[in-house]
Amino acid sequence: MKKKSKIILFIILIISVISIGIGSACLLFVNSKNKSDTKSSQNNPKTSLNQKTKETSKEPTKSPVLTLKELTIKEGDTYNIDSFIASCTTATKDKCELSFSDNAMATYTKEGTYEITIIATDTNENKESAKTKLIITSKENKEDSKKEKTIKDNNNTKTEANENNSKNETTKNNSNNTPTKTETTTKTEDVTTTTTKYGVKITKIEKVTYEISSNGTKKEISRVLKSTDYTYNTFKATTEELMPEAKSNAQKYAQEINEVLKYVNEYRKEVGASPLKLDTSLVNSANVRSMEQAYTNKMSHTRPDGTDCFTVNEKAYAENVAYGYSTPKAVSEGWKNSSGHYANMVNKGYKTIGIGVYNLNGTYYWTQLFGF
Repeated sequence: MKKKSKIILFIILIISVISIGIGSACLLFVNSKNKSDTKSSQNNPKTSLNQKTKETSKEPTKSPVLTLKELTIKEGDTYNIDSFIASCTTATKDKCELSFSDNAMATYTKEGTYEITIIATDTNENKESAKTKLIITSKENKEDSKKEKTIKDNNNTKTEANENNSKNETTKNNSNNTPTKTETTTKTEDVTTTTTKYGVKITKIEKVTYEISSNGTKKEISRVLKSTDYTYNTFKATTEELMPEAKSNAQKYAQEINEVLKYVNEYRKEVGASPLKLDTSLVNSANVRSMEQAYTNKMSHTRPDGTDCFTVNEKAYAENVAYGYSTPKAVSEGWKNSSGHYANMVNKGYKTIGIGVYNLNGTYYWTQLFGF
């Protein structure tokens, strides 16, 4: 019996030793697989950057509510920015800070119809812009009315001096001396126009005022944009189709691009990173990305065709995007205040940058592409 018990204990001991050996082998295999997976991830920096940089900087949506009115003045009359304001309210109930989008809009003096764009800003730097019209008419010419009055007085005098003349002769004289007047009326109507760009249907409604003469002639005297509607979900354009305008925008917004570059390099200097240099190819591609986001009304690191943002240029290894900021300083500070975007801007590994800007219907869309 004792011998049988010893045999059973010996068998249990052998089974325990075998179990411990198998467990150790499994643990070693799992540990080895984890190291292999980590190494594989490190060897794919572009994918890593894509995941890291999928952040979108977006300004608060509670922008001021700005309503403008059309202004008509005569040559020589003065006006100011308040002359165009129907109402302006902010979420914080503070006073709107108003400015023209171009300082020249405050100095028009000659006869004509001018488009005016006004920007309203609240205390949180939220902005809203709107458009209206300034109509400057010529000074009233009083000489014609004076001549008409003089002719009428002369006719009356002549009639009184020749009371004995026949009634027909008096009528003839009055008829010959009375000037012919052309009466005019004005008519205002809404005019709808529809165009298509990059597959997006753009519908504009404008208030048009005409001057209609009694002889049937019709002359447009003013045109004010009331609304613009975009069918963003119909966007369909390739990189090649967008590139011509993207290259043109790189020249059009050269000042804004260089200002953003200045702020980025200031941030890099603060952390001891070398300055970035503009890469023409990345600049053109960044402008393509800004156009894609403007015409789809969507902020995303995935392109409209469903591909990754880096397919726009093989040199790109990180992307920052933003919209709603109206100045280079504002968008740069917005990116700086976001940890992920800031990390891209001050990454010491990057050596080049492309910057894109696009303004669609008063809203700015911004893009940064970083390269080695």
